[in-house]
Amino acid sequence: MPVGNYTSYLSHLIYNAQMVVLADGLRVCDNDPQQDLGQYLIDIGDKWLLNDTPGPMAELLEKRLLGMKIGREEVPAGQIRWHQDGQTLVYQDIIFPIQDLHTIIWDSLAEAQGLFRQDLCFNLTGIPEFTISDLADNWNATRPGESFLTD
Repeated sequence: MPVGNYTSYLSHLIYNAQMVVLADGLRVCDNDPQQDLGQYLIDIGDKWLLNDTPGPMAELLEKRLLGMKIGREEVPAGQIRWHQDGQTLVYQDIIFPIQDLHTIIWDSLAEAQGLFRQDLCFNLTGIPEFTISDLADNWNATRPGESFLTD
């Protein structure tokens, strides 16, 4: 079981211990009508329920905090794995041949280009096309307002 999963069990134990303390407070107050339940819980809480006092509750609280910290920082095992053929990804009951990724990428690129032409360029003809290798940022353009857009 991953360490992060222990924290829920520790939380249940801590909650149960708090309920035992509350039940004891109710019992004491039932037997002594002069006893204030709120003050009783504050007094007993300082002795039993804080994580800075020695005792079993402090140990539970400390271990739960440690488990929560580990749970936030540990990297879980990968859920996607390679099939034995080395060309197929498997996630639960989904089988994804890697060659389909090529199709998805090119279809997505074509869709993005279509949206660009239709929505951003209003279906105009003569949209300028740039060679990627010609696009470069001029690092010497340091005046205010200069950027790759003004190159």
